[in-house]
Amino acid sequence: MKCLSLFATLHHRCLIVLILAYICLANHAVNANPTNLNELMTQADELADTGAFEAASAKYKTIWELAEKQTNKDMALRAGLEASASYAQLQQWDLCVEQAKKVLALATKVGNTEIQATASKVLGVAEYERDNIIAAIHYSTDAAELMEDPTMKAKIYCNIGVLYSYQGHSKKAITAYQQAAQFAEITKDSLILGVVYNSLADVYAKRRNMIKAKDYYLKSKTLFDAVKDPYHQMLGISSALPYYIVDSINYAIRLAEEGEIIAQAQKDTIYQFSFASELLKIYTEKGQVTLANAYQQKCASLHAQFDLPSEELAIYAKNYSELLLLEEKEQLALEQAKEAVIHFRNAGDVNNELVALNHLADLEDQLGKSQDALKTLRQYFELKESLQTEVEIAHIATLDSELKDIEARRTVEELNMEKRTWEAEKRAWEAERREAMIVGGGTLFFVLFLLGALWQRQRKNRLISKQNVLIQDKNLQLEQLNHTKDRIFSILGHDLRKPIIAFRGISKKVNYLIDKQDYNTLNLLGEEIERDADNLNKLTDNLLNWALAQKGVISYDPKEVNLAEIVGETVSIFERVISEKSLSLGYDIPKDMWVLVDQNALMTIVRNLVDNAIKYTPTGGQIKIYAEHKAEGIQIQVEDSGVGISEDRLDKLFLLEKDKSQKGTEGEKGVGLGLHLIYELIRINKGKIDVRSTLQKGTTFQILLPTVV
Repeated sequence: MKCLSLFATLHHRCLIVLILAYICLANHAVNANPTNLNELMTQADELADTGAFEAASAKYKTIWELAEKQTNKDMALRAGLEASASYAQLQQWDLCVEQAKKVLALATKVGNTEIQATASKVLGVAEYERDNIIAAIHYSTDAAELMEDPTMKAKIYCNIGVLYSYQGHSKKAITAYQQAAQFAEITKDSLILGVVYNSLADVYAKRRNMIKAKDYYLKSKTLFDAVKDPYHQMLGISSALPYYIVDSINYAIRLAEEGEIIAQAQKDTIYQFSFASELLKIYTEKGQVTLANAYQQKCASLHAQFDLPSEELAIYAKNYSELLLLEEKEQLALEQAKEAVIHFRNAGDVNNELVALNHLADLEDQLGKSQDALKTLRQYFELKESLQTEVEIAHIATLDSELKDIEARRTVEELNMEKRTWEAEKRAWEAERREAMIVGGGTLFFVLFLLGALWQRQRKNRLISKQNVLIQDKNLQLEQLNHTKDRIFSILGHDLRKPIIAFRGISKKVNYLIDKQDYNTLNLLGEEIERDADNLNKLTDNLLNWALAQKGVISYDPKEVNLAEIVGETVSIFERVISEKSLSLGYDIPKDMWVLVDQNALMTIVRNLVDNAIKYTPTGGQIKIYAEHKAEGIQIQVEDSGVGISEDRLDKLFLLEKDKSQKGTEGEKGVGLGLHLIYELIRINKGKIDVRSTLQKGTTFQILLPTVV
């Protein structure tokens, strides 16, 4: 019985083992069979085609894992790429990035350039969606370089331009769009080229280079008209319309009407509303009230029937407000102006909200609503302050991230360079050693070995020395960057905020003084408000110009500029304060003296120098401005009889450092940003600046600018 029982037990166990073995073999056969992988891929593709992306992504992931186990790299790459695409459809960006990175690593390993390019493209989109803009640019750039199709290259470079624009790097955006244009021109793809030109126009418009913006807008419109794609035709008309309104208002009317007809044919409500709103604006400017009212009613009808974007409603409300003013319906115009502010705020369009607030304050002032006007102006200044703060913080954050990216790349490059140098030296040394062994035997080999070792040590010491110098330079740059960042935060947190706070409660003070009929104090308060507002305006202008200069996007459009006209126009701004301090300000500039500079930059330079001279010259003092031809260009001198500058301050006068600035003769406060900005603008305009000063005797700023050849 025991034998039978033992036999039965063994038989049972053998049977189980056989069954398990059969199952394993069967599974292996299924997994190893490429036909089954193809069937699974077909099923996954069908799920994706029907929009069942969640189920499709799971199946693609399974295929990826099976194909990896079988070392079926082609199937793994295809499945992995499809899985990441499905995650993108589901907006599961973290999973998309994770899978696409695996695909990119495998494609790089096997040398599949096409999959590398596609995976990099997917990663560029996914990282953008995750707000990792630097990573998105990195992957998109890799994709563009790896792609062979010129059309695809053009599209990706266009996306890179959008990413740089999003970061505020307009110069890099322009470079990317120009690369996109080159590849679009190769394929003669008018549609893509039109989109690229339209994007370039947007960048130049933001940089306030309206000549180039207009040129590219018109080029894009011409291409869109040739393609006869309705959507892009409307885009081209909408973009170019503002320039035609300035150049030829009658042609602008025909253009807007053409756009309206296309929009009606396409049943595109937003464009219908947009073109009707533009025609409302045009006819209001022409004073044709009947036609303006007809288009206003069209806008009102569309507004009543459809949900429209806040930005379009804001533009309409502003245009309608202008029409109501023309009809002398001031109260209704005021209501529409308020609507414009609300809609721009809802759209998140801060720049246009500032314009709308300014317009509203003017209207309220015209209608005698002084309290409301003051409240609106307070909103205007608070919004402007927050916008400037955001610009500075975003700029500093971008500088920090770029610095880290540059340092990381430099570190990798230095390591690779050191590795290549070491390998080259090793190969050279091995060749020398073999030659020494053949020619001279052991003794010569030993001598060469010692010489090689000494040479290697000297080489290594030289490399270490160079690396130490590089590290010191980097540390100095980081220290300067942190110092600048701290100074800017100080300006934003104290110097900019302080005058804003001073405006709070001003209406209560005014009302109180009016009630008390204390008009003398009221006049003094008015003068104080005017001074604070003037200082605030100067500071915000300087901050904005400084930020643009640091980002490399400040306008530099050198032209022939008449120096006497610029100086005369600038000096006239300061007539009141010159009179109040009883200063003597004279300038001797030949009327035929021309300089080759950016006009806005020159006005900013002269304004800041004159402002400084006035600030630090005591009552009854003298300020002189004169210029003369030199071999290198035009030399301009701004000389004052002021308090002067000490030698220790002269050394760091143009740096953005704390406690560098000193108070003026009447307690005027400076932040030290003006002179730093002057230095940057003169550098950009290919000039030089020097300063000489003697305490209690005065200061002379000497500028050298290029002249017209």
